Amino acid sequence: STQSTWGTILDLSILLISPMLGRARQALAKATLGSKWTKRGLAAVAVAVPLSLATADPQTVEGLSRSLQFWAICGPIYMHYRFMQWRLKNADSAYADKQWNRLHDRYAPIIERHTIRLKGFYLKNAQICSTRDDFVPPQYLAFCKRMQDQVPVPFLPGEAKKVVADALGVDSVDRIFDQWQDEPLGAASIGAVYKARIRATGKVVAVKVMYPGIERRFRCDLRTTISFCRMFMPHHVPPLLELEKNFEAEFDYVAEAQSMQIIHDNVIPVFGDRIVIPEPVPALCRRNVLVMDFIPGVRLIDGINANYSKYAAQKGMTLDQLVQD
Repeated sequence: STQSTWGTILDLSILLISPMLGRARQALAKATLGSKWTKRGLAAVAVAVPLSLATADPQTVEGLSRSLQFWAICGPIYMHYRFMQWRLKNADSAYADKQWNRLHDRYAPIIERHTIRLKGFYLKNAQICSTRDDFVPPQYLAFCKRMQDQVPVPFLPGEAKKVVADALGVDSVDRIFDQWQDEPLGAASIGAVYKARIRATGKVVAVKVMYPGIERRFRCDLRTTISFCRMFMPHHVPPLLELEKNFEAEFDYVAEAQSMQIIHDNVIPVFGDRIVIPEPVPALCRRNVLVMDFIPGVRLIDGINANYSKYAAQKGMTLDQLVQD
């Protein structure tokens, strides 16, 4: 059929240009932008370069590199999806579902790999998408959910402790903490959390440490994403612009500590017998370091599942049956 012929031509074209892209990749790897490219992404270099120059932060080579990688990776994938949309406009639903799932199976691992590698706003976006079971295809949803609590920590050994020491104006965190757990309790798109004990008081605390340079990367990534959406999906631009306005609070842990204290002081007097809210340690909080009470517990999703499992058991059902119901 015409549809299958066009699909075959597209796939063969990609295979034919792969050797040329491999040589281009080797040349680019020696340049100042040096980064790991997908073969498929390099097919869009001719388009990605001017788009990146127009959308990246002109102050940083890193900003240009990240923008270039985004366009080179996502541009061809997006165009393949749009081509498939045109190709399947008159197809029956069963055939269309099969073809869409082929694309999802093909590209979800690529998007996951580059999301983990680039991190920044792209990782944050994956975490946001992880809550949209009603919208995101299962192939993408699976890796987005893994990003909720399985984010690789970009800190090198000892780097987080150095960030904290520099922020607090000491030569070593040992002057402030007599215990420090090197393995992070968790990691997110902006920072990682460590368990420690304050030397002066013996208080066990959680220390949230912001990744160096993450705000700059976030702003660059969001600017690139907004430019992409303006060109192809303008309906997504308003919420992204609103998100950009809220960035100031995201990257100021002192402001976050103040908000925590306000919530604690207003809620605990009324509901203190039923809930626990951590308090910050203001003297040890900086713009990139947040120290707060350590409260042992389980992951939120595990706690929710445990409660629903009890409810399901009362109804003579399993949790899976309850979810399906």
